[in-house]
Amino acid sequence: MKGINAIRHTLIAVAALLWASTAIAAPISCDSAQWRPRLLWSVDLNAVLNNREGGDEMRPDQTFFFTRLTPQIGIGLGPHSARAGVVWYQPLVNELSGYKVVPLVYYHYSGADAEAKVGMFEAMESMPRYLRSDSINYLQPVMRGAYAAYRGGQNRLRAWLDWRQMQSATRREAFAAGAEYRRLIKVDNSRLGAGAIVEYSHLAKRSKAAADRELDGVNDHVIINPSITWRGGAFGVELGLLLSLDRDRHASEKWRTPAGVVANADWHWRWLGVEQTFYAGKEQMPLYGDYGSELYWGDTWYHNKFYSRTDVSATVFSTSYLNLEARLTFHASNHTTAFWQQVTARFYFDQTLWHSSNRKSLPKLAPRF
Repeated sequence: MKGINAIRHTLIAVAALLWASTAIAAPISCDSAQWRPRLLWSVDLNAVLNNREGGDEMRPDQTFFFTRLTPQIGIGLGPHSARAGVVWYQPLVNELSGYKVVPLVYYHYSGADAEAKVGMFEAMESMPRYLRSDSINYLQPVMRGAYAAYRGGQNRLRAWLDWRQMQSATRREAFAAGAEYRRLIKVDNSRLGAGAIVEYSHLAKRSKAAADRELDGVNDHVIINPSITWRGGAFGVELGLLLSLDRDRHASEKWRTPAGVVANADWHWRWLGVEQTFYAGKEQMPLYGDYGSELYWGDTWYHNKFYSRTDVSATVFSTSYLNLEARLTFHASNHTTAFWQQVTARFYFDQTLWHSSNRKSLPKLAPRF
């Protein structure tokens, strides 16, 4: 019953934000040219080579080498559109084994200050790694549920509901719901910010058809990250707390409460970028040994008392529709170290780029991974 109430409250909250995000957008006259039906389409192709060396049994040596193709097509009417497509994940091996094709079907609202999506749509790109690891970003490209965002003045707000797994005799029901709020203040040539991210993940039992259903534990995971940010030109820093509430109701109703300090810094100059992440505190994801990625989608490097990650990236080539990047990543924790080498190529094209007479003036394409 508690799980059902949590789902109900989450759905109500997301529905309210969806309504608010569309209601506050400036209305457009029905006879405006923007309300004429128009064809929407896009093609997003990513190729990734990620060679991972070092680590331990939770983060073993591994090489990801794959392409991910996402064609979409839709019909737009003013700020509203209906879209459909697929995400085709294909490991580059001698045969076609290991591939995944996931459909996309969703409604999209895109206003001046607000955005909303409902259905099966591509996962958000800008999620912190304690919520979605690099591997999850590769292999779980779709969110099933709802997303809403509002950007007005100094305020930034977004919320999401991701139904990750439906209940069956062999699968446990799983979903995650979260929200982020941030207030930004401009000071001279820099920008200060304060806010927080909160996400609740729930793992329920299998259906009644499962013979050993009572052996399943109902699990809850809440993660809270209040933080302050500062950005001045090419340099930015973020400092915050990482607080978790974890419970395995099958074993005990007692909550586990790991907490720590998390800091991020980044610097970009022309084609070169450096990013630094640091965490110190109690081990996050305390139930990972029992429930793994069914409950936790965050990076398992946070399952350490100390963790440092340094990324050094170089943009080899970048236009409005093509990006080629090389990246070196250095991991260090109180248990082990690891060294990753990654090369990514991305090609993106849509109806806006097709009709543009000056593509050089458009923003440069960013890497997806």
